[in-house]
Amino acid sequence: MGRVVIRVLGLGLAAAMCAAPTALAQKQDAMASEVPVIRGLPFSATGTVTTRMVLFDGTRIEQKTPVKYDRDSMGRVRREQSIVGLSSLNPANDSQYLVTIVDPVAGYVYTIVGSKKEVQRTPIVELKPEKFIKEFKKPPDLPVVPPDLGTREEELGKREIEGLMAAGRKTTTVIPKGFLGNDRAIEVTDERWESLDLKVLVLSRHHDPRSGEVEYRLTGIKRVEPSKELFFIPSGYKVIDLTGRFPDQR
Repeated sequence: MGRVVIRVLGLGLAAAMCAAPTALAQKQDAMASEVPVIRGLPFSATGTVTTRMVLFDGTRIEQKTPVKYDRDSMGRVRREQSIVGLSSLNPANDSQYLVTIVDPVAGYVYTIVGSKKEVQRTPIVELKPEKFIKEFKKPPDLPVVPPDLGTREEELGKREIEGLMAAGRKTTTVIPKGFLGNDRAIEVTDERWESLDLKVLVLSRHHDPRSGEVEYRLTGIKRVEPSKELFFIPSGYKVIDLTGRFPDQR
């Protein structure tokens, strides 16, 4: 088993909107900019991204977005997810399907949005493992928490999640009273559980009273080799190179 890290260059609008609502999309973009490459540990799984928010009038909003996740022995990753909130881009269809394929073998990230037969292609570059400390860097809080505010980290030990032993950690940032005009301290927390064996995030919770709660949970994990067809672009799709250096058509 090998593990290296790749940095995605210029993912573009589609990749930045990996999930909904907007706050989650920005958080996902931050996580997508540095991606660990795990070889020799293939699996397939489904999952759910749940966003929860309470409005000023007490109205509760909860949205669930299904996710499908596949990783092969070569470290290629495919993520499929429905995204909402695209009415400004396509008023006739507020929800579309997003497919992202990270292929360290070919050296590209491929992004397909909706039913249009075209794919955005972006080069990736490998980083040295010692420069990548965590599975994913901590996503930015929305609105951004000033970096000079103190945070505390807490190891949560180990527990079994979806049949996998996972290690957890929790990061808490406290925005002091009066910093944003707030009449009391605001506590922002991030809880993350990573499988010790598969080296994948199986559960995370981000809670910020200003923007609500986002929970990601991986389920239905099957330790099998996914079909290789999942990691290739279907024939007939136009490939759009976002850097302008690798024109191609299939």
